[in-house]
Amino acid sequence: MSQFTEKNMNLDSKLEISNVHEYPFSHLTFEERQKCVETLRKKYPRRYPILVKVGGNQKFYISKRKYLMPDENQSGKTTFQHFFYNLRKYVELSSQEAIFVFLENNTQVPSVMTMDLIYEKYHNPDGFLYFQVFKENAFG
Repeated sequence: MSQFTEKNMNLDSKLEISNVHEYPFSHLTFEERQKCVETLRKKYPRRYPILVKVGGNQKFYISKRKYLMPDENQSGKTTFQHFFYNLRKYVELSSQEAIFVFLENNTQVPSVMTMDLIYEKYHNPDGFLYFQVFKENAFG
């Protein structure tokens, strides 16, 4: 299970595995998601809660769809490029495929933008930052 596993968050693992086209926690109400973020931000104040789903009607699997991205790493502020690198490890890709990551409002984020700025500017009112992943044949 992922880093968000908390006994009091009532996660249903069957929901998470069966439907990659919905965001994790989508079965929870807005208030429950908000409470979940509050709990996470208290426990991990320098991390940003991120949820990922497969975009559109594409058919592929993302084995990890919940992230707590740190504010900083050894080389300074964490950028979107660091998140992209981590996400890529959990997406099934052939050598001819590439992934494209968009915010829930179909905005593409510059890879050098820091996670604190992305979170501040684009997080949902419930406190999560939502991303969609699209796969495309790009290399052949």
